Amino acid sequence: MKKPWYLACLVSSWGYGQTYIKTNPVSPIFSMIHVGVETQLNSKFSLGVDGTQSIAKSHNGKPLEVTLITTELRYYPRGIQKGWFFGAHVAGSHFYLQKYNYYNTNSVQKGYNFMLGGSVGYVFPLTKQLNLETYIGGGNISSFYKGYDYETGIRYDLAKKWNKSGEWLPYRLSINLVYDIK
Repeated sequence: MKKPWYLACLVSSWGYGQTYIKTNPVSPIFSMIHVGVETQLNSKFSLGVDGTQSIAKSHNGKPLEVTLITTELRYYPRGIQKGWFFGAHVAGSHFYLQKYNYYNTNSVQKGYNFMLGGSVGYVFPLTKQLNLETYIGGGNISSFYKGYDYETGIRYDLAKKWNKSGEWLPYRLSINLVYDIK
């Protein structure tokens, strides 16, 4: 069985430096779970992988299924998990949902997207092993999806294969509890 490349990076760097696990304690309020792992590559750089998954399968009678995986390289000027950080990330998701501009209709969308962008954030120390991190980020989103009538399952869009869209948007915002496991 093939292992994802990022697991190899995390395992190989585990011996070098600190490894942190993180979660967003607020995300369940929005029917999402957000967890991640970040490991030190050297004194100023880290590599993290995090995932977000919808808990509920629907919202207001329409589908809300999202799986999002993000890999981010971070630079900490003052050292890992200390103060400000700047990140570059690549992400991908699979979704089945109703887009915001289709509210009060039977139109739903199913597809996937890729994201490439940056983040800026700050880490606040709470205890010796526990930190609070907050960040905001965004970039380019390239989406590929098909539109369906939710009740009949028939496509409503006119695209022959996939609808395609690309936007520059803010799409990352989080407050995470970060635990130093090593």
